[in-house]
Amino acid sequence: MNSWYQVEFACSGYYNAKCLTAALQKIEQNMIPGASIVVNRIDVNSRAMGRQILFLQQLRSTGLPVE
Repeated sequence: MNSWYQVEFACSGYYNAKCLTAALQKIEQNMIPGASIVVNRIDVNSRAMGRQILFLQQLRSTGLPVE
């Protein structure tokens, strides 16, 4: 997939930081500079949601274009 503007990423199936990071980095590699990744966080598992929010904050602090 090549993205020219924005990618919507549903991450409810990712339960650890390693897999989530790998998926987002793979998307980022196929984006043009300045494009962003919008993360769709709809999940009934509140524990998973809490972990993923922390993972996403850490990734964002490293410069990954996550909104």
